[in-house]
Amino acid sequence: MCALGASLAALADAPMFVKDGKGPVPLQKTPAGVTHQSAQACGACHSEIVEEWRNTMHSSAWNDPHFQELWRAQRKPAQCLNCHSPMAAQQPLIGGKPNAAFEPTIQAEGVTCSACHVRDGHIVGRGTSVTKLPHPVKKDPSMGQSSYCAGCHQQAIAGRKKGLYDTFAEWQGSPQAKAGLTCQECHMPMRHGNVATGVFRPYRSHSFAGGHTDDMLKRALTVTVQLDKPVYEPGDPISAVVRVKNTGAGHHVPSGDPLHQVRLVAGLADGTGAFLERRETVFARKMPRTPPYREHSDTRLAAGQERTIKLDLAYPGGLGEHYIIVQLSYHVIPPEVA
Repeated sequence: MCALGASLAALADAPMFVKDGKGPVPLQKTPAGVTHQSAQACGACHSEIVEEWRNTMHSSAWNDPHFQELWRAQRKPAQCLNCHSPMAAQQPLIGGKPNAAFEPTIQAEGVTCSACHVRDGHIVGRGTSVTKLPHPVKKDPSMGQSSYCAGCHQQAIAGRKKGLYDTFAEWQGSPQAKAGLTCQECHMPMRHGNVATGVFRPYRSHSFAGGHTDDMLKRALTVTVQLDKPVYEPGDPISAVVRVKNTGAGHHVPSGDPLHQVRLVAGLADGTGAFLERRETVFARKMPRTPPYREHSDTRLAAGQERTIKLDLAYPGGLGEHYIIVQLSYHVIPPEVA
């Protein structure tokens, strides 16, 4: 057991994630008092946090069928693994040669606990409230900074200002960054719970919510509809304006992989919800996922940006209720690609 003062020495020059995902996290010594670097071992004491993580895209980064299909289609480039299974122990080949330290069980855990929290024989964190610990701990304030996320969420393209994955750079130019709000403020919000067995205190959530969750999509985008008049008679023309504004995300919506899309469908529907007339608007970045990665278009919403969509419809004759319906949906992969 280590006293708090001794165990929280500042972390000095320990590698976190390799910039632009160009290499795996080097093999790390398992901290004394920790049985294994698998999330299963972490769950013995940190069960609440591990359960949060199990339901995230981080935990499925390797096993995700979308990733697996795209990875195979591109002939399994090794660089992809540096973010989808980022520890050296998770990769069967290092530099094209068999890796004797490879553990398939850990590989299946994707971005697992140890990928972020094990360095140089220590558990790395922003701090702890416990005075005696079952394993050595080092404090690293950088884990609370947006730059910590950039190792995987910012992927440069040689000779280009805009990265293949450009989320960190998008955040740097956002009002949130200017206000001092970090990625962690939204994607790892503070909550109260059992951070470890018998230790109840505030900690940052490890649910890593993103655009793929309804709550985060609602939080990111504000949608308003304005009609040209309050009452319509059968046969009247309808003029409506739909405004979509990125009021909540500190980066473009959608961000990350160029395949990600947000689709807005707006139109006139009957009483059953079936569209009679509809218009679809896609917010996306169109570019191939193979070199030289030339971007064709970018219709995404930057932080604070608004887009206006005009609807010209005809209110049909006959009885029954009719509605203007606006739907937003997030797609990890476009339906036509999936």
